[in-house]
Amino acid sequence: MKKKTDTSNFLKFRKRWFNKYVITIFIFLGWLLFFDKYNFFAQVKLKNSTQKLEQEYANILEDVKNAKIEKKDLEMNQEKYGREKYYLHKDDEDVFIIEKRQN
Repeated sequence: MKKKTDTSNFLKFRKRWFNKYVITIFIFLGWLLFFDKYNFFAQVKLKNSTQKLEQEYANILEDVKNAKIEKKDLEMNQEKYGREKYYLHKDDEDVFIIEKRQN
């Protein structure tokens, strides 16, 4: 009697999961995941590259902002900028460079 129940359960399972609609859906999903031009793996790769490019864009914007500030500082205080950045000095001056210790 146990064999009959096992067989009927298998038939119910088979009837539910092996009809033409379910098989068609699985084939379609498999096609979309692996073989389509816009498959899952391509989408993940594109998302990663998009995030990388957005990060690079943010870094470039920060660099542009810093360059504008540096340009403004250079235009306003040329002598101060030259002394701090390039250690320039007049002929009768001595320059002492004091460096902080790095631990």
